[in-house]
Amino acid sequence: FIPVITFGQTISLKGQVIDFFSETEIKGVAIGFYKDNNLIKQEYTDLNGNFELVISEKIDWIEFSFIGYV
Repeated sequence: FIPVITFGQTISLKGQVIDFFSETEIKGVAIGFYKDNNLIKQEYTDLNGNFELVISEKIDWIEFSFIGYV
């Protein structure tokens, strides 16, 4: 992951989700940004496991979730 914080308080996070054992990309992983226990933004990885999220407010945590393999 490559987090970047600029002076405008914009947070940019991009990277790739891969399987630990096979080192293959995982498509369709949900990535959510949370603040005060509320989901404020959610995106999904593309066909190559890549994602990029940009938000302009403070967050408390990031959650990655995926159920099974297709």
